[in-house]
Amino acid sequence: MGKLKTVIFEVPNTGWHFKANISINNIMKNKLMLLTAASAFSMAGIAADYTNIVLINLDDVGYGDFSFNGAYGYTTPNIDKMAAEGVRFTHFLVGQPISGASRAGLLTGCYPNRIGFSGAPGPDSNYGVHPEEMTIAEVLKQKGYRVCKIPGCELWLKIIGQFYKEKTFYLIGAKQHVLEEVVAKLKNDYKGINIVGYRNGYLFTNEEKQALIDDIVKVKPDVVFVAMGSPKQELIMEEIQKHHNAIFQGLGGSFDVYTGYVERAPKWWIKHNLEFAYRLIREPKRIKRQIHLVKFIYWMILKKM
Repeated sequence: MGKLKTVIFEVPNTGWHFKANISINNIMKNKLMLLTAASAFSMAGIAADYTNIVLINLDDVGYGDFSFNGAYGYTTPNIDKMAAEGVRFTHFLVGQPISGASRAGLLTGCYPNRIGFSGAPGPDSNYGVHPEEMTIAEVLKQKGYRVCKIPGCELWLKIIGQFYKEKTFYLIGAKQHVLEEVVAKLKNDYKGINIVGYRNGYLFTNEEKQALIDDIVKVKPDVVFVAMGSPKQELIMEEIQKHHNAIFQGLGGSFDVYTGYVERAPKWWIKHNLEFAYRLIREPKRIKRQIHLVKFIYWMILKKM
């Protein structure tokens, strides 16, 4: 994969950020950076004279929550290394100490209140970043960068492709026969992959949940993939994390996609960021989960945002 030239680390609620030169391998050792670091994989094809950029935004992190700034009771060696090797900006201020508004400011470079973003939007909020606002992604595109999103059904395979020779994996989710096909296909596609355990996603009792946690604690996987859909997968991951420290990723229906039981949207839909709409058409029952997206589109069409 080679080395990233620059990493920019920004913490919205604390007033500081820094940048550093660091390799992909070092980033991947830090669980907090997993998803953001993985997004840099998609930029591997850009010209060599472009600097790869990884932008990390964390919520609820205080200035003293890292050991290089005096945290006690735990250490943050990977972030400390970035701080030591890079440049620290200790007087950076964000537009607002709120998750949604701080992200709006970070994406657009505007003071959030000036673009109608004064807090954290909820499911029924009818405001957000206006589509005419220029974002970091659009500016980078104009400068020749490749900018894209990586769906979970692609990201987990990128993680496996990068680390299957050195990490151990545990799989949770899907029906038993689908899960067994996933395991067989992974072993065929990634020769030598070490899958230390797997379990279907049907946990009906506390005893079954505890048995799963006990097994994970016993085999100590480096990476745990959970394909149970929201919010079940987030809840079980939170529970497992209390007993075992690993890299976790929620995958939704990715096991079904990988084995061909569910088809990805055609390229046109994906290219135009309409994959959610395609899946809604194919699976109308998803309307319960996507009703807020429908409301969002309605507001956009009526220019209420």
